Amino acid sequence: MEKDNTSKAFFLRQKKNSSLSLYCQVLLNTSNDAVHILDESGNLVDANEKFCHLLGYSNEEIQHLHVADWDAIWEKGALQNKIATLLKEPAIFETKHRCKNGECIDVEINAVGIELEGYKYLYAAARDITQRKIKDEILKNDKRRLFDILNGTNAATWEWNIKTGATIFNERWAGIIGYSLEEISPVSIETWKKFTHPEDFKKAETILNKHFDHETDFYQCDMRMKHRDGHWVWVTDRGCVHEWDANGYPVLMSGIHIDISENKKIEAALQESEINLRHAHETAKIGSWEWDFVTDKLTNSPEVLNIFGISDTEYDGTFSSLLEKIIHPQDRHILKEAAEQTLKTGIGQTIEYRLIRPDGAIRWVKAIADFVYEDGKPIKLLGLNQDITEQKLATINQKEALDKLIKIAKQLPGVVYQYRLKPDGSSSFPYASESIKNIYQLSPEEVIDDASKVFEKIHPDDIEAVVESIKISAQNLAPWQHEYRVKFEDDSTRVLYGKSIPEKEADGSILWHGFITDTTEYNKNRQWMRQLSLAVEQSPVSIVITDINGNIEYVNKKFIDITGYSFAEAIGKTPRILKSGNKSEGDYKNMWDTLIAGKAWQGEFNNKKKNGDLYWESAKITPIVNEKGITTHFLAIKEDITEQKKAEEKIYELYRDFINFLENTTDFIYYKDINSRFRFCSQTLANITGHKHWKDMIGKHDLEVFPRSIAEIYAEEEIPVLRDGKPLLDKTDPYLDTLGNTKWVNTNKWPLFDAGGNVTGLFGISRDITANKAKDEMLKQYVNELKASNADLENFAYVASHDLQEPLRMIDSFLHLLEKKIPGNPEDKTHDYIHFAIEGATRMKILISDLLQYSRVGTNKEEFTAIDINDLLSYILRVLSDPIDNSKAEINIKQMPIITANKTLITELLQNLITNAIKYQHHGTVPQIEIGYKEEPGHHLFFIKDNGIGIMPAHFEKIFEVFQRLHSKSQYSGTGIGLALCKKIVEIHKGKIWVDSTFGEGSTFYFTLKK
Repeated sequence: MEKDNTSKAFFLRQKKNSSLSLYCQVLLNTSNDAVHILDESGNLVDANEKFCHLLGYSNEEIQHLHVADWDAIWEKGALQNKIATLLKEPAIFETKHRCKNGECIDVEINAVGIELEGYKYLYAAARDITQRKIKDEILKNDKRRLFDILNGTNAATWEWNIKTGATIFNERWAGIIGYSLEEISPVSIETWKKFTHPEDFKKAETILNKHFDHETDFYQCDMRMKHRDGHWVWVTDRGCVHEWDANGYPVLMSGIHIDISENKKIEAALQESEINLRHAHETAKIGSWEWDFVTDKLTNSPEVLNIFGISDTEYDGTFSSLLEKIIHPQDRHILKEAAEQTLKTGIGQTIEYRLIRPDGAIRWVKAIADFVYEDGKPIKLLGLNQDITEQKLATINQKEALDKLIKIAKQLPGVVYQYRLKPDGSSSFPYASESIKNIYQLSPEEVIDDASKVFEKIHPDDIEAVVESIKISAQNLAPWQHEYRVKFEDDSTRVLYGKSIPEKEADGSILWHGFITDTTEYNKNRQWMRQLSLAVEQSPVSIVITDINGNIEYVNKKFIDITGYSFAEAIGKTPRILKSGNKSEGDYKNMWDTLIAGKAWQGEFNNKKKNGDLYWESAKITPIVNEKGITTHFLAIKEDITEQKKAEEKIYELYRDFINFLENTTDFIYYKDINSRFRFCSQTLANITGHKHWKDMIGKHDLEVFPRSIAEIYAEEEIPVLRDGKPLLDKTDPYLDTLGNTKWVNTNKWPLFDAGGNVTGLFGISRDITANKAKDEMLKQYVNELKASNADLENFAYVASHDLQEPLRMIDSFLHLLEKKIPGNPEDKTHDYIHFAIEGATRMKILISDLLQYSRVGTNKEEFTAIDINDLLSYILRVLSDPIDNSKAEINIKQMPIITANKTLITELLQNLITNAIKYQHHGTVPQIEIGYKEEPGHHLFFIKDNGIGIMPAHFEKIFEVFQRLHSKSQYSGTGIGLALCKKIVEIHKGKIWVDSTFGEGSTFYFTLKK
């Protein structure tokens, strides 16, 4: 037999030019896989270069090998049986091949039996799947890690003593169904049974029994549990027995509950995905075909037809017909383009495409082809079709399953992660979902080996607390949860909340499984809700919420303050507790009809407080509807308008008074719009224009009611008021009375503005001043006559005092000559009489000089200039240096202002007042004088204070009159003109002068000068 098999192999090799050998060469050379052909004994008949390269042999070396030389799984006898089986039934399976260098690789074999010239051979395509196996292992580990992460987030746990029935549930177990653990305690296995759906409980019992019978490694069941609110919650119940007795019966079991209500649909999709993955491993079948592209004749093997789901009679045997009837419309271009490319380049193609069977089934096909040449020219294509539907679906479904797992992680509120803290203090994130980019603005790759970049993102004010919380969790292996801030390069700040479960690893590292979510918006919303709640509670208006029947469910503080009812007294009652009886039943019916119709109602109530007092309130009541548009509550916003009502009543009274005023005032009062047309006016104004009622004036212009000459005066003066917004004040205007006589009014007109500052009209008052004008003319005449008289008087005083100087000087001169001519005689009184006459003449001279100075004050026309009072006082003190030195006076001068005044007159004023302060002193007393001032609105207030003899209050006014003296000439010299002169100077400067004194203690003279 061995010799026969060898001869068959030799026979095939020797038939290189036969059509059968050519067929085998096509199979070997057109495949993308490592292909080899074995005889029935396992001897290698032929192999392509890819297979030689896969095992590391040359083509010559591999020709004499047996399959056992490279298969690393089966013994030679087992391989013989395997080949016999495969010759009968094609199959796809996995095994390991041993390469020439001794290395083992994982391969996937797609084997099918073929028959050539009476001999059976095994055609086998080998594909290196070593990397795929590695990826599958990585995927398996990823699935386990993701499961650990999800398990570590917020799972419920349970423990069950199967023999005693005692159970232990954690708080989350109760929380999933809406209870606290205390509310469902004491707990037992009956507690679980009580809340589990009856149908699911039976299913769970069956699964449990299988686990108890050692048929399964663990127990897992999806079931429904009754929530406190009455609905069913889907949970995954998973656990295993971890203690068995000596007889193999279960003793202790523990597990977890995971709320999967929201993920049930996703889980169903995952289960379907797993089914598709299993189907993907079913055996694929391969068929051959031949296409004569000259005649378009397509010859298919039965297996190809089986893949297509058709018979030879169902199409005309051409490539074109197959393309139109079988190939998926969206993939026809793939075959066309492959055929064109093959014909163009002479190189065979490998493609994948879909077909649609007559029964509607869609299948995936992999096709490989190469040319058959005749006389060096290609005449036909030979190829293989493989049904790769299951493999394709498996790949698609596997990707979908992984995508769904990733999507589940993405659906979680934030990043799902593993965080590892090593004993040396270094840390990393072995796993982090893509959402870490949203949380830390980092990619999973950036933190997989080093977590330092994450900690760099944590807000400087929070980093210490975060590190400390991790330390405590690690020390106690306690769940970690913390809220903290992160700060990014653009200075933006986000608030994060994290929660995870730690576990200790064999090397002493701590590994946390958990999630971190961004709570910035949640915190903002929570703060916003708190502010909204405070706004409602502290609202300046009453807020009441009732149910559909009007029963009060909520009132705010303002309601309590206004009505006097406490919160407890109002809740459960209806607003009828405020009913005063002052609103008709018809009004209430209209209100309820409006609200029941789903519309808002607005109106006023005259309600009664708890203490019986009545009050007014304005109310707007709005229906509150749910998502289905059904009214569930009513919201009333009510404002106390009692004072507003009183104000309205007052306004109405004022309106009546105003109308009464308009109809009875003797003044001309009016309001005009921007076009100078009357909006209202007093009846008096209507009377002089010939209108019976003031309302008849509304809308009319001055030109329509006054003579043109008069109206043009009014219109001209109103232009700047309406155009520029400038008021017209104290204007005298003419008017004609009802008899046509010209009379006069004093007119004031003010512009009126809107909120934007635009002139909208004017308001005017004109008062009849005809009688006053006549009096003013007469008074003006008197004033002019008085001015002339005063001028004559001042001129007379000046002339008189000036002319008296000359005879007085003659008298004084002759008296001095006479005194010298008469010899001195002690007995003679003549010299005494002459001396008395000289003294009288001297006093007369001083009196005339002062009188002349007084008369000149009114005629001083010197312009007002800026005067520094500090400099002026320095000058005056130099002038008065002799009396100051003789009296040893102490003068204290405060800092003085700069004023605008007549410098000559102010000098006389200050010099007179300082001189008096020095002169009118107690004998032997040193004068103490203080000079100062104060700034007051509109003027300067000066004062000169002394410690002299003082003045009695009865003489405070008298001292400012001309020739008024309070002392004899023997006590204090003077003419009695000085203070009168001071008063006149101050009045010229629009000021006032007065004295404040305590007799015997001193005086303070005050005077003001206008700024």
